[in-house]
Amino acid sequence: MVLFYKYSEMFITVTSRADLARAVTQAARGLGRVWHASGVQELQDHSRGNLSCWKGLIIDFRDYPRERFRLVDQPSWLSGAVLVVAVVEESQGELLFDLARRGVRTWLPGVPDGAFLRETLEGLLREGQERPGGAFLARKFANDNARKQPRHEPSCHEEDGVLHALGGVSAAGRALQDAVRGASASGLPVVLTGESGAGKQVVAQAIHALSPRRDKPFVDVNICGVPEGLFESEFFGTVPGAYTGAVRRKGYFHSARGGTLFLDEIGDLPGTLQPKLLKAIEQGSVYSVGSDESRRVETRLICATNRNIENMVRTGRFREDLWYRIASIIIEIPPLRDRLEDIPLLASKILQALGKAEVILAPDALAALQHRRWPGNVRELKSVLERSVLIPDAPGRVREILRSRDLVFSPKITSRVWTEAAEGDYTGDLYEYERRGDHL
Repeated sequence: MVLFYKYSEMFITVTSRADLARAVTQAARGLGRVWHASGVQELQDHSRGNLSCWKGLIIDFRDYPRERFRLVDQPSWLSGAVLVVAVVEESQGELLFDLARRGVRTWLPGVPDGAFLRETLEGLLREGQERPGGAFLARKFANDNARKQPRHEPSCHEEDGVLHALGGVSAAGRALQDAVRGASASGLPVVLTGESGAGKQVVAQAIHALSPRRDKPFVDVNICGVPEGLFESEFFGTVPGAYTGAVRRKGYFHSARGGTLFLDEIGDLPGTLQPKLLKAIEQGSVYSVGSDESRRVETRLICATNRNIENMVRTGRFREDLWYRIASIIIEIPPLRDRLEDIPLLASKILQALGKAEVILAPDALAALQHRRWPGNVRELKSVLERSVLIPDAPGRVREILRSRDLVFSPKITSRVWTEAAEGDYTGDLYEYERRGDHL
């Protein structure tokens, strides 16, 4: 598709800092004009009669965050076609949580380098083509792709939504997002490593959702849940009459045909079954149990493990040839304790998934969440939020505002300790406090 940018397109920055204004001006060369407003009132005065050419609103929340939050909190004067980019500091966790709840999915950690900023502005232009009610910022030539079958491609907004589930404010979170983007563009097998609960399944789903296979099945299989004696029928399928009581079964490989097969806990695959999986991967075909005809299976393989498989290869517990087949790309998922800045965004996403998007995390609750070491990672964070939003002795009711005293990290730790930590009155190491049992 050929994009045609009209120079009447306008990017608006709301900032009192020269570094951001200068960076946006340079990045927007050839894409459109840039107009800078130093405050909200100046922007509102300028907006009268000029909304049709607005294509992106870059708001600097590093200064006057409460005043500028009005731009997303009360957007009735804004056109529905205007997309918002938030410029924030990594320490502004509470603000990030509130922005995420209001649908702002694109944020910049301070002033990024010129190439990244230009990519962001180009994304705003591309998004304008697909946003309902938005003005078209680009157009096809009359003969562009005229004879090609239409194919769904993820818009910039859709990609942001997928990556939003991974965090991305911290340096580790941004590196993870970059790795997911790179892996999604390739059809190579991927191995996801990291501690238990770090979010390997979510990362696998993100890679699939951003890949050309996004419209095909995503089949999730936990290796530990497949009995060794049923491996072939579960993975390769069965035909009627293969054994007493056998019925036709497609098998995981065939069910994921054209899409993605996600094998969780691949490090627990018994040694006797590893050659069978290797053969299926190498040949690209399988024999259903009871059949003498092979079936082609074309699927992308993503595996996950919390084990050190390279060490298992050295000790002979995992086949070296299988490891090389499945580990064309290796992505290590960072533990939550290494990206505490991402907690506000992760918490927002978790509450949305739980159907509790209306719950507001108070500043002291966010501070308490960011004081914990999280040995159980994102899975533990989800469990804490699930327990904490419920009101004791009131079945079916949830809290409107979640404060630090409401957080149920562990029944062995009193809410007083977490409240003191959030308010800065507790100076100890909470992880050590819990481990030693000082609360008992």
